[in-house]
Amino acid sequence: MQKPLLTLSARRLALAGAAVLVATPSARAQGVRLLVTCGADTTGAPVAGATVRVLEAARTARTGADGCARFAELPHTTVRVVVTRPGFRPVSRTVMPVLALTDTLHVVLQPAVVALGAVQVSATPLATRVFDAPQATATMDETVLRTARAPSLGETIARMPGVQNQSLGPEIGKPVIRGLTGNRVLVVANGQRQEFQQWGEDHAPNIELPDAAAIEVVRGPASVLYGSDALGGVANVIARPLPDALGRDPFMQARLRAGYVTNNSAPEGSIALEGARGAFGWRTSLAGQVAGDLRTPAGPLRNSAYDMVGGGGAVGARGAWGSAQLEYSGKRERPAIAEDPLVDPLYSGFQRISTDLVRAEARLQLGADRLELGVGLQHNKRAEFASRGAADATTALDARTLTADARLLHAPRFGLEGAFGISYSALTFEGGGLEPLLPAYRWHDVGLYAFEQWRGGQFEFAAGLRGDIRSLATAPSTALSLAPQQKDWTALSGNLGAVWHAADGIALVANLGRGFRAPQPSELYANGVHQGTLAYEIGDPALDVERSLNIEAGLRVERTDWHAEVTAYRNAIDGFIYYRPTGVREPRTGFEIFRFTQGRALISGFEGSATWQVRRNLEVTAGADLSLGTNESLVTPLPFMPPLRLLYGATWRDLRVGRGVLATLGVSGEQMMRQTRPDVAEVAPAGFHMFDLQGGLELPGARGPVHLDVLLRNAGDVTYSRPLNRFKGFAREMGRHLVLRVTVPL
Repeated sequence: MQKPLLTLSARRLALAGAAVLVATPSARAQGVRLLVTCGADTTGAPVAGATVRVLEAARTARTGADGCARFAELPHTTVRVVVTRPGFRPVSRTVMPVLALTDTLHVVLQPAVVALGAVQVSATPLATRVFDAPQATATMDETVLRTARAPSLGETIARMPGVQNQSLGPEIGKPVIRGLTGNRVLVVANGQRQEFQQWGEDHAPNIELPDAAAIEVVRGPASVLYGSDALGGVANVIARPLPDALGRDPFMQARLRAGYVTNNSAPEGSIALEGARGAFGWRTSLAGQVAGDLRTPAGPLRNSAYDMVGGGGAVGARGAWGSAQLEYSGKRERPAIAEDPLVDPLYSGFQRISTDLVRAEARLQLGADRLELGVGLQHNKRAEFASRGAADATTALDARTLTADARLLHAPRFGLEGAFGISYSALTFEGGGLEPLLPAYRWHDVGLYAFEQWRGGQFEFAAGLRGDIRSLATAPSTALSLAPQQKDWTALSGNLGAVWHAADGIALVANLGRGFRAPQPSELYANGVHQGTLAYEIGDPALDVERSLNIEAGLRVERTDWHAEVTAYRNAIDGFIYYRPTGVREPRTGFEIFRFTQGRALISGFEGSATWQVRRNLEVTAGADLSLGTNESLVTPLPFMPPLRLLYGATWRDLRVGRGVLATLGVSGEQMMRQTRPDVAEVAPAGFHMFDLQGGLELPGARGPVHLDVLLRNAGDVTYSRPLNRFKGFAREMGRHLVLRVTVPL
């Protein structure tokens, strides 16, 4: 059932990638264009080390000592250029083509905080300033990622307002956006949907972060662009673009990163090697980490160790015709699963996970329009073992996912600018092990969408509409007492957003969005022990599609030395799928039975943030968020809802401590209030306050700056449990520990 799909898909994918790389339009037919972007501060001095991005061409370069970056062989069409540099306000410019096919863009960088981020590419098909986006979006750039990066995606972005982490150990962490997680939050990595990583309390997206250039989070439904599973939001991990040597000599460079976490004795390291010759560029990377059991102020969390190794490579070409690339990535993990010692004091269960991905992409310039194509094949294998010495897996999960998408982004016409797209995905699954949890199945999903933006005067509007058809077919299963099943669902989603620029630097934002989520096979057909949660799960084949209606409104203020934003939302979900303990134990296995069911839920809340640049080197931040969830069918609070949280921080940057040596010092913390509305079966840990200390050095190096970063987490050695932690009933979070990292360009 699987091999033909894998073989055929891999062959087609390889042929598609070869065709994309070879059969590209002639650059001469499009017109070769040179763009020189030069940045200076308010005194006229060149700004070196600024990042310049040409969005339509997916090109990135850094300014040299003269403050300029040069891009050869750009398409002869209108492009958007974004210039960013820590300590300066981002600059975004639209550059029209000229007859000479050569442009020089001069920008003045104003000293300021990096406010709401320069641009976002996740909430709309066209790159838009975060300040102007109709939907609430948060970004984390490569500079912040260098120190914030954690073993899991959820922990890495957990300090964003409106975003938290649901964890079951250091490596198992899923993003929680406005109280929703799992299959209600879509994770995208390097353009690829992570279709089989969200379900299950002990499952987490297998994402590689060392090569990430940025992470963008869309808060609220984003089903128009992403289809099912984006009902609560999207976490998009964006890779650094491949290098090129257009207009410059061939080159090769490397970047080495090494680190150590003292709490669980976790060394980590990664190396990336890349280069380019003319229009062709390439990159290869390798990363790994080994960790022991997590230690808390109350004692160690037994059986929480893990190890991981991952890597990959990519090759591509670009020019005035557009760009194309083919990439592979793989990851192997072995996380242990912590369990309540009162339930099983000797439990030593663990997982073995392997993930492989091959993806081909192309961006083709069609005059003033652009066609974007992508096709990917992902293979995920997960085996769960009941004990360290077990020879056979209790549960085995094997999934192959094929995704393909195409969208046409059109130039402004009649005042409208937007995109039309089609997406397709197919997933083939087979289960096994001593206690099979799911039957073999295959599903297909096809979605068509349109998204348009209009700008005029003080107002900006965005609207989108999408239709999806999903089909699910299951094979008969004797072990699960299941006959063949066939399910078909249709869903219509949409959004309407508006931005009113009431005054310079002041924007009022409103958005109405409808999202959906198709039921997962684990919710429909589960009938067995889920070793990761130590529960006997029973699905309901009658479950229907979840549909949400989200209303939100916000205020954004941006000034030279400070910015602030606040957003309030109300998300009503019909057909909300959840499971409840029955209080009955399955006689053969002895595990408690949990049954999936469906009802109505309502989640409302807010998130807010503010940043103030007190002095040129000193930046102060503050934030807050709250989600209130109610199961309206049971008239009870939803479990694992984030209570009120307050965030703060202060950072001193670019402190000169020697010739060419810059230092950074910082403090950040959070006050988590007690969850006063827990579910009846949920443990509600006490509120807590904890803070981190940060220090760093930027040293001159032969191939670029060398960064040394030190982070003292939980500096007060506070004993606490997070309200979204899956082991909060029997264990605590990490105690005081150091995170040491060095980044060296070679």
